[in-house]
Amino acid sequence: MRTRPVGHRLTGQRRRIATALITLGIVGSTAATFAPVADATPSTAGVGIHRVDQLGDLSYQAMFAVGVQVYEYAGVIEEHSSVNPPTYYTVLRKLHTPAQGTPGSRRYGFVGAALPATFAMYPTLGHPSVLAHSSFIFGVNPSRMTILPGTGLSQCLSFTIGPVGPLTGGGALASNTCPS
Repeated sequence: MRTRPVGHRLTGQRRRIATALITLGIVGSTAATFAPVADATPSTAGVGIHRVDQLGDLSYQAMFAVGVQVYEYAGVIEEHSSVNPPTYYTVLRKLHTPAQGTPGSRRYGFVGAALPATFAMYPTLGHPSVLAHSSFIFGVNPSRMTILPGTGLSQCLSFTIGPVGPLTGGGALASNTCPS
């Protein structure tokens, strides 16, 4: 039985195979390092959002590119009455770019008719609403956080969904007419 000492030399053929394997490993890792990266986000060219349930198909940045109206939670207007429990209007503020807004704030997406820069969803009794809900909307004075007189019943939210992906407040279809 013949033994080889540790650290023996490779024969010519084994040396060529080892050199080829090492070269392939270096070239392969270099190619992987410098290979172009494909964007996993689908292209938004020519994409139109026609239904509220399509909002979940888009990344947050793509929503702005295809015309989804993105809003963030801005606060609550609380009204008191002597005969009813407090009424709460959830106020939303429009974001014009993905970089705008307060990090971590609740976001909402709307498709359809153009909405005001700041508005309040129809009030709820007893507690503030955090999700988009089918209702009338009201204009809001953003500096005073008050409802603008005569702005109710002119626009509506309907077909609500939510939460959907980054739209933790959900979404809805906005229309310029309200059902009677």
